[in-house]
Order: sequence, then structure tokens, then C-alpha cells
Amino acid sequence: MDIILIYFLPLILFLGILTSYGDIKEGKIRNKWLIIAAILGILLWIVLILLNKIDYREFLMSLIFSFGALIIGFLFWLMKMWSAGDAKLYAIFVLLIPLSTYKYSNNWPIITLLTNIFLPVFLFLIIKLLIKSKNKEKLDILKNILKPKNLIEYFLFVFGLIWLINIFFGIFGIALNYLVSIILIIGISKWIEKVFQRKFFKKIKFTQQKLLIVLTVLRIVFQYKLLSSYEFWFNMLIITMIYAIIRMFLFSLGGLFVKKISLKELKEGMLISNTKYSERLTAKEVKDVKKMMNLKKQKDVFIEETIPFAPFIFLGILITILINGDIILILKLWFG
Repeated sequence: MDIILIYFLPLILFLGILTSYGDIKEGKIRNKWLIIAAILGILLWIVLILLNKIDYREFLMSLIFSFGALIIGFLFWLMKMWSAGDAKLYAIFVLLIPLSTYKYSNNWPIITLLTNIFLPVFLFLIIKLLIKSKNKEKLDILKNILKPKNLIEYFLFVFGLIWLINIFFGIFGIALNYLVSIILIIGISKWIEKVFQRKFFKKIKFTQQKLLIVLTVLRIVFQYKLLSSYEFWFNMLIITMIYAIIRMFLFSLGGLFVKKISLKELKEGMLISNTKYSERLTAKEVKDVKKMMNLKKQKDVFIEETIPFAPFIFLGILITILINGDIILILKLWFG
């Protein structure tokens, strides 16, 4: 284990255990733990600098990466990939893990941590869906994936969006792996589908399919040399198939995570399905919902069985510490 990391380990464990427990029990991450951890973390960095244990430049780089993680975390929150509390927790963990920890990583720490966080999340969700779904439902999904119309749309999403994503992150010198690219494509494609449901786009008759065609044409014009590369098409095929499988399973079987409860059972921290409340309910919102439902004489409500994300973030941090880097890179070294 990295020597500098040992100084931060108690604080990392403190933050991870408390936020995971709170997220599991109450469905939220309390800001007070995040603030305490951030303040203690910065003080620890300063003490280590004064004791000549580390170079001040490593602290500055960690601050920059933490700020970058906060921006990425905010983007993930906008795409409904996690909550605002999860975004802040992720950014603070980036601050608390010394850069010398990432011995087996060929990317920025913010990307390495995202990889180690989301890989277990996707595996958990896919396994849970496979267990809860019936064989007929699985077969129907596979048939939908293989429909030419769907495959073309998935390919256009990947072909166009990954180009824009790579341009954006390329500005900062960040190279994305398959997993992070797919996460971003899923989030952005979901956001695009929601945006194009608005009256404005329906009025001007500009559909998401037309947008994808425009992006595809632009990429062909500006990157036509890539089209003759076997590696390029192989990567596109792999990413498209993984994207299609994850998207179809998560979106098509998402209803398996919805259950009906009585209005009396509704409480703070729950997430109501298909309503204006896109975040977990506060105590005040619970009262407002109950009042509204009573006026409509509705006795039941549908809620989403959300998974607490803080434990997965903590798990991703522990994985990073144990393997000193990116789990995908480690797997490539082991099996490649």
C-alpha cells in the first residue's frame, strides 16, 4: 500500500462507512459528513506538506482533479445517473486519494474511479434483472436488440455521440475507456430522447433521428480517414453491442424495480415513479404528495426501488486502493 495513502485511509473509511450506512438506511447522504471529510482532508494535505511528506504540487493537482470530478459528477446528476449527494461524495473521494495510489492506470484519477465504481454497479443491475425477469422477457429483449431498425439507431447514437464525447474530453487530454464511454452515451441518449419530446421540436418536426443523421454525416466529413481502419469498426461494433444490451435490459426491464405501496407507507427518501419529483422525496414533499393524492382519492402510489449508490462508490474506492489503479487495465494485464 502507498505510504501517503495510509495517512488518508482512516478518513476514507470514516467517510465511506458513514455515507454508505446513511444511504442504505435513510436514502440520502448527509452534507455534514461531506463537509467534515473535505475540511479534514484539506488540513491533512497541508500538514503533510509542512512535514515535507509530500510535494505541494500533488495537493494542487488533487484539488484540480477534485474540481473536475465535481463537474463530471454534476453532469452525471443532470443525466439522472446518480444523486447530487453521490456527485459530491465522488469529488471528495478524488481529493482524499493521493495520486501516487494510481500505479496501474493509464488515465486520469477521475476516470479510473468512475470505471471502478460503475463496473460493479452495472454487473449488479444486470444480474438482478436477469434473476427477477422471466425467460420470455429476456428473449423479447434480445429480439428487440437484433431488430435492424434498433441496431441502426443504436449504432448512430454510438457513432455520433462518442465523437462529440471524445472531442470534449480530448480538450483536457482525457482518453475514455469502453465503460465510461458507454455510461456517457446512455446518459446523453436518455437526455436527448427526453428533450426531443418537447413541443418545440415536435412543432419544427426535428426528431432525434435527424439529429443523429446530422452528427453521423459531420463525423464522416471530418474523420473520413478513420473509416478505412479495421480497429475503428471493431471498436464501434463492440461499443454498440454493449450499449444495446445494457440499454435494453436497464430500460426495458426497469419496470421490475417499480412497486405499488399504500399512500400511508410513503415516507421521506422514496422516489415516486413517473412524476415531477425526479429526486428522493423530502419530508415536506411527502406531505404534499399525500395531500394531492387524498384530493384525488388515490390510496396507492408507485415507487421506484432505487439502489443506494454510496456503497457502490465506497466499493469502487476500496477496489482502487486494493489494486492501485483501474480494474479494467488490471484485468487486461491478467488475461491479456
